[in-house]
Amino acid sequence: MTEEKSTSNTLYAVQRGPWITERVVNFFVVTGALVGCLILWWFEPGQASYFPRCSTFQLTGMHCPGCGAQRAIHHLMNGRFLLAMHYNPLVVLTSPWIFVSGLFWTLRIWDLPGRDLGRRFYYRSPGKLAMAFAIGVILFGILRNVPGEPFSWIAPPEQSDIRTPE
Repeated sequence: MTEEKSTSNTLYAVQRGPWITERVVNFFVVTGALVGCLILWWFEPGQASYFPRCSTFQLTGMHCPGCGAQRAIHHLMNGRFLLAMHYNPLVVLTSPWIFVSGLFWTLRIWDLPGRDLGRRFYYRSPGKLAMAFAIGVILFGILRNVPGEPFSWIAPPEQSDIRTPE
């Protein structure tokens, strides 16, 4: 990729490899994820007022697929797996896949030891798998809003319904 800069009748060509851009993106994504997880590990989203509320729930009163994700990650980071599942099972069940994918992406980008293992298991989602995942997320969002006993289990509880173990 060539980027051209012109300054006072002089034309400079700067060569930038795509790996630089990908490494910068990887650095900021990994750093942001680590900082976000540390914040969610330390502070409970239900108790702190500075965590954003779900705008979909505030506007419509319906739970989106991400409702309860902050509280689920907080409880997951503090070792309360069942409580995390109660807030958002989709986040809890997909978090190992997200972690392993991010790890393999980082190993591949930075040419770290184990990158061959990452290349062996790193899987770029084809269209059918991505479509199935998107349909699954949409169905999860719809089913958690259906009133009734089996579907109410995947809806996040109200703050007053759950007590956090000390």
